[in-house]
Amino acid sequence: GMPRPPRLPGPALDALLRSGEVVIDTRAAATYAAGHVPGTLNIPLDGSFTTWAGWLLPYDRDVYLLVDDAEGAHAD
Repeated sequence: GMPRPPRLPGPALDALLRSGEVVIDTRAAATYAAGHVPGTLNIPLDGSFTTWAGWLLPYDRDVYLLVDDAEGAHAD
């Protein structure tokens, strides 16, 4: 199988966004709309995640995911 992606500490988020990295907030769209970190993109972690990711995300850059603790196992 594929290796598990490393988990980064919360404070790393500001540095990632400042350096122009692609950060995806995987929460539901309504939750994202109610409040999110500026500079992040929203692709909910559901059955359509891979389709939307394939359409919207660059293939030549690292991508970082913001995942709710309750969804962490699903993200793996």
